[in-house]
Amino acid sequence: MCSDWRATRVPVSGQAPASPCIGLCRIDPRNGYCEGCQRTIEEISAWSGADDAHKRLILHRVAERRACADWFDADLRGDCDRS
Repeated sequence: MCSDWRATRVPVSGQAPASPCIGLCRIDPRNGYCEGCQRTIEEISAWSGADDAHKRLILHRVAERRACADWFDADLRGDCDRS
């Protein structure tokens, strides 16, 4: 788990969760995450058929990955738990 747990919280609203896709669709072979949205191929494929609860779970995982990312090295720091 990352040291800043607050960065991984996904707010819940009355609206359907929006896709985190930003149009930069390329899977990083080092970690298996899309370089634009930080989702896995499985998460991207499941998105359109997922219910709101599953989408929020995916967004929570994305938030964790972004909080753990070392944007200067384009890799993950060692203090993150990959689950």
